[in-house]
Amino acid sequence: MKSSKPNLLYTFNIVTGLASILSAFYLLFSNSTNAIIALSAFCLFLLVSLFTLIYGIKEFIKKENQYDHIKVSSFTSFETFDQTHYAFETYRVIQSKRLILTRVTQRFKWTGSKMPLLSSNLQTITKIKEEGKDDYDSAELKLQAPLLYNQTTTIHFKAEMDDFDNISQPHLDYKVDKPINIIHYRVILRHKDSSFKTPATLKRMPINSKGPSTYEEFGSIPFDAVSKSYNYDLINPEVGYYYRIEWIK
Repeated sequence: MKSSKPNLLYTFNIVTGLASILSAFYLLFSNSTNAIIALSAFCLFLLVSLFTLIYGIKEFIKKENQYDHIKVSSFTSFETFDQTHYAFETYRVIQSKRLILTRVTQRFKWTGSKMPLLSSNLQTITKIKEEGKDDYDSAELKLQAPLLYNQTTTIHFKAEMDDFDNISQPHLDYKVDKPINIIHYRVILRHKDSSFKTPATLKRMPINSKGPSTYEEFGSIPFDAVSKSYNYDLINPEVGYYYRIEWIK
């Protein structure tokens, strides 16, 4: 990344040169004019100094933090209402790593053929971007109020899905590319009958995997027949993996 130090020095030289020129004008005019020029020069110097300070802080924060925010925790649920109608919902606590953060991007991938109906209870969805089959789609969420550096807030995202052609895959993935305290999974299968007892599997795969997508199984989650759900807390997951919970459709 390019250093901001030369830019600051360049700005300072401009201010110094401008001050020298204004000093020369100061000697040529009357006292009242001198006062106006001096006051204008002082105000200009303050404005340029403030801009330089803000720019320097912004560049430093950007250099120190690759991402505009970090995730503190995530609470994710997937619920079936019948054989074809589902809902995915997530609440995540984030911490800003920018001077001012006004928008957050939510990445998602639905394996069905019809684009989900997207909504948020806490933010406003301003833009939806559909990518190719092998990449994540995204939604831009506008915050209700700007978030300052190191402030936290809760992000809400909901997707209502119609799997009318029954081609979706029964799993939830989470990409852990930076530290996060906890990821809570809750999968509710309301359409299952009382005889269903098959556990879900926990899998993971390195983010930088090349070749076929191969997930390694590392655990299982029992099915709670009373609530018809799987519940699991993934605490301090190792960075650099896709984590998946997979069940029988």
